[in-house]
Amino acid sequence: MIKEWKMRLSISLCTIMLLSMLLPLISYGASMFEFNYYNGKFSGGIYVADPDKVKVEYLDENNQYQELKNRHVSDMGKYSYDDNNIFHHFLSFSEQLNYDPSQIRITENNTANVITKGNNGFFGYYDESVSLNVYRMSGTESFTGKLGDSYLKAGDSILSFVPEADSHRYIQVNLPYNYETTKSAQYHPSVTASTDFELINKSVTSSVYVNAVHPVHNFSSVTNTWRRSSDSFILEFQQPLSKLNNYELKLSSTSSNNEIRLPSAGSDYIASIEYGDYLRDITEYRDTPYFDSVNMKFFYNVTLTNNNTGTTNPLFPSTPGVPPVEKVDTSIQLLTADALSKPIDGKVNVELAKDTKKIQLPINAAELLGSNSLEIKGNGFSLQFPSDELAKFKEKLTEAQLKDAQITIELAPFSDISTTKLISTVTKPNNTILNSAGSSINFNVAVITKVGTVIPLPDLSNPIKFTLNVLKDTNTALLGVYSINGDGKLEYLGGKLNDKGEIEVEVYKSGALAVLEYNRSFNDVNSEQWAHDYIKLLTAKHILEGIDKDNFNPSGNITRAQFAAIISRTLELESDVSTESTFSDVNPTSWYAGYVVAAKNAGLLEGSTDGKFSPNDNITREEMAVIIGKLIEKNPSLSSQNSINVTFKDQNKISDWASEYVKAAAEAGLLSGKQNGNFDPKANLTRAEAAKIIYQILTQ
Repeated sequence: MIKEWKMRLSISLCTIMLLSMLLPLISYGASMFEFNYYNGKFSGGIYVADPDKVKVEYLDENNQYQELKNRHVSDMGKYSYDDNNIFHHFLSFSEQLNYDPSQIRITENNTANVITKGNNGFFGYYDESVSLNVYRMSGTESFTGKLGDSYLKAGDSILSFVPEADSHRYIQVNLPYNYETTKSAQYHPSVTASTDFELINKSVTSSVYVNAVHPVHNFSSVTNTWRRSSDSFILEFQQPLSKLNNYELKLSSTSSNNEIRLPSAGSDYIASIEYGDYLRDITEYRDTPYFDSVNMKFFYNVTLTNNNTGTTNPLFPSTPGVPPVEKVDTSIQLLTADALSKPIDGKVNVELAKDTKKIQLPINAAELLGSNSLEIKGNGFSLQFPSDELAKFKEKLTEAQLKDAQITIELAPFSDISTTKLISTVTKPNNTILNSAGSSINFNVAVITKVGTVIPLPDLSNPIKFTLNVLKDTNTALLGVYSINGDGKLEYLGGKLNDKGEIEVEVYKSGALAVLEYNRSFNDVNSEQWAHDYIKLLTAKHILEGIDKDNFNPSGNITRAQFAAIISRTLELESDVSTESTFSDVNPTSWYAGYVVAAKNAGLLEGSTDGKFSPNDNITREEMAVIIGKLIEKNPSLSSQNSINVTFKDQNKISDWASEYVKAAAEAGLLSGKQNGNFDPKANLTRAEAAKIIYQILTQ
């Protein structure tokens, strides 16, 4: 029997998994039955693709076969597929016999198999050639043909695979292993870093960034403990892999040729690749990481050739008992307790070395920092990390998890090529051009426990303040900082230019950050349109959007709810969905409710005398002017220093309640009349007019 079981699902599912492994399949399924002397019941079950085609009988006292009638069909969910991806049900039986049979007979399509009771009292069948597991994906291995007892070299292909599911960021690689001889490939974690691997998406000819290498833990029935595997490892990627895309895993060009050593020559090795999630099973007594597969691929009869040179390894001659020379991982910079205890002007300043991609801190970093912040400066960026956020780890982890744990802050800049590839993954609107306009970096904060479990930091309560470089000759009007999610979703984070020409932004979660120029055009807004520049800037700031994928509709109207959202986004008012609106006609579940509450709380909105806001009514020019006038009252800096007296030909048509605000907004230069000298107060505000007004507020 195999002494170790690979952990593929949580401890709570181990019993079910062991049962499936003890009952491999024949054509109709494996079987296991037993007679219970205490209650007189005969029970058991088989795995079968088509339960209706199977009949189970027992041999009675008269040597006649009697069919078991009381049957129930169930399944094991995703762990019910054979090597041909045929789904198998579990067909169970339980009948009161008061008799212990000596034989059972299982019949499928007139083919019978007689099973005699074993010495252990069970009726069992075991076929090692077939097993149940998750859905199989296609793939090929690249071990066959390589020299036994040699190391994989930089650039060597390891395997290829095609996932059958989306949205997962992990693979587990199980290197060649022979279960009879127990010979296996050896993976050396002490000399291996994430940069030693490269995953190529051959479907789109791009690379997927490897975030981290994680250990695999096996359970030993000999020692009754979990221990780190020497022939398997888990790779974590920055973005989820895509369904039906063809991926190839290789050792990268920066590999030192000493990470993976193949076993001796032979033809009976098995290897596999699993695709899924890296999870944890946490109890009061332990924290055990495990891999939860959704797809896998077995590679049977992996064949390694003889090395006729007589040298075990042409690159590294074998010296018994001497492990590979441990590689110093220059991508990780350690911050000691002493370094964190020496602030200057309320900050602990850290300058990153040239090749540093991660900083490692002790788990009590927050206590060491006290009220000081951690300021980190790297190539093209800097950030201030509040100590309060680091303290969250100690609040959320168990005592067992905290023991010997380390905090890691990943700050890995993207190269120009990687940035271009990252931008190419983005799902963007029609007629939109995205260009890199400054620094781009992968930012991630996590705790790594003693056993290698990675626990990410939850979304932040207090922001991390990033400062990122901006390229010269960039159109700063279209500039912004974005988070690019693994599924290609673009999230606008904002950003403001400082006196040095850098862009500053507040970040509340981990992810890939990039300074981008967002240039969107619309079919109905040409370069000659008077509002063209205003619309382009406002769409780059994501304050205004098109009405559909191709058009902006500049002459279209804007509702009162829409303008409340526009002004809230312009002023960066936090959308307040926790507070119910005081307006009787604003549904708290509506998309605009949070914006209306935010603008109302800022003192910019009023409703009618009957307590209604009329969110779906078009906003008029004088209603808009009241909001802008109130904004000027609260922000005197918006008033123009060279304000002039402004009157409109139709001044008498402006409502008394709006007249003062129209005058203030016009004299501040934030709104203007029409070409004929009128203000046209009762006319609906157009989308183009709104774009100009918001532009004036932003640039005043």
